[in-house]
Amino acid sequence: MNTQADDDSTLVWDRWLAEFEDCVCSRDTDRGRQLFGENVYAFGTRADVAVGLDNLEQDQWTPIWSNTQGFHFLFDSARYIVADDKSTVCVMVSWESHAVENGKKGYLRSGRCTLVLREDRNAPFGYVAMHSHFSKLPKAEF
Repeated sequence: MNTQADDDSTLVWDRWLAEFEDCVCSRDTDRGRQLFGENVYAFGTRADVAVGLDNLEQDQWTPIWSNTQGFHFLFDSARYIVADDKSTVCVMVSWESHAVENGKKGYLRSGRCTLVLREDRNAPFGYVAMHSHFSKLPKAEF
């Protein structure tokens, strides 16, 4: 494993992130499903644990995406841990969005996520997520 990714690989993973961003913003779970493995194991901001793609969509994506506007990754924050053969990559990146309240843009949500991507030549960007962990930033308590 190493933490240095070449530019070509980084572009592939950034395109994967951009596609997921677009799926969230357009609330397109069908396209989002193409980016994840059937046996995904996920932690979310709403779903404590989602085992399997159907549960991830039902327990996390559908309720959160329908109440989200302007979801985007902060690409400058992205970091990668990469298997030497590039078959697996761990992506760590911050994100922001706005909650939707009563049909109107609400408060800013900031968070971070960790994704474990596995190479899959049949996937749209050559990788599927086998694990995801989305969380909001902790609030400082003083």
